[in-house]
Amino acid sequence: MPRILQLCATVLITVLMLLSVAAVLFLLAFEGAVCIAMAVPLGLLTGLLGAAMGRAIALWGQRTIPPAISAMLLLPFCAAIEPPHITGRVLHEVQSSVTINATPEQVWRHVLAFQPISEPIDPVFRLGIAYPRFARIEGEGIGATRYCVF
Repeated sequence: MPRILQLCATVLITVLMLLSVAAVLFLLAFEGAVCIAMAVPLGLLTGLLGAAMGRAIALWGQRTIPPAISAMLLLPFCAAIEPPHITGRVLHEVQSSVTINATPEQVWRHVLAFQPISEPIDPVFRLGIAYPRFARIEGEGIGATRYCVF
């Protein structure tokens, strides 16, 4: 088989595999459809580079040494070009607040008495995405526990 056909076969198998994985993820994780769509070009690029490297190792190994050994010989090189791990992460504190133009007594009444939660109409929730069904509170005042059932 000519080398160009072998290369085409490698590219075709790689693209079909990556697209089939994306299709399965799309069917099983529909809520992440946008993320999957954004990841497909990156996955294709990375997959094609990996396929090309694997094909080159396989062809190189046919002449001199087996592909598994050549891959092991490339491992230290790959580790050497890996960027160093960044230590000392920077933490950022985020605070948010809502100002309500009412007295604490007026607000507390709404915190304690939950309004009924209507069922969402978006079709994504029919696929199994959790949504709040009802809320309840146990106890009174400070130390009371609020529950939200999904």
